Amino acid sequence: MKIGSALLLLIVLLAAAIPAAAQDEALLNFTGYDYQTDASPNNIYLALGDSYSAVGFITSFHPTWLEPYVDTGTNEYTFYQHGLVVNSYFFAGNVLSVTFVNGGSVEYYEDPSKDATNPPNPPNCPAYGSNPPNADAPSKFNNGTLAISGSLTDAQLYYDYNNNQGGFSANMNITGGADAIYVPAPSWNGWFMSGLVQPPPGGNPCPAPAGYDHQISGECRHPVVATNHGTWGALKKLYR
Repeated sequence: MKIGSALLLLIVLLAAAIPAAAQDEALLNFTGYDYQTDASPNNIYLALGDSYSAVGFITSFHPTWLEPYVDTGTNEYTFYQHGLVVNSYFFAGNVLSVTFVNGGSVEYYEDPSKDATNPPNPPNCPAYGSNPPNADAPSKFNNGTLAISGSLTDAQLYYDYNNNQGGFSANMNITGGADAIYVPAPSWNGWFMSGLVQPPPGGNPCPAPAGYDHQISGECRHPVVATNHGTWGALKKLYR
């Protein structure tokens, strides 16, 4: 399944779980790479106590609340997701399911230095570096002006090694940032982050960065879909 069609199917499934009268709106879309930090050298991916992080770029913005204040010609827009620690682990049938302790964070930055984008690009590849954390990541993805910060709860990750594809989801509440003032206060809470997780692509124009686990592409959308067995089951059905 290509990433575009899979993401569309994910959105349809999530939208079907909310009331028809609800207003559906995307705060932003993102793409990047994720990585883990081992709590102990056990060679198990996302074992209990391991930390899960991701860095990358914002690819689109809410057309009313954010896009009028974005200047992609002058700035790069990056994200840094961190502080998620595995608190449950289940692996069976070559399928991994984990959940994370509440308390993770995600930040979105506006930066005129474009040091993460690493222009001119192409031919230069984004400055992800190798084997994160490293000299490039997360430092080149969390500098500049903090545009929006958010707290993460009910985070989950699912990965099917049979199909080499999975999904990530979390509830997100806005906590601050220079651009948070453009989002109406009643809409600060109740966002739902969801993303597809796939092996890093190789080849041109840029090779997959060494030491990252997966490519992650997704969005942060209103209204929140409650984290429950029905929604999690819908996510899993994407990859069967």
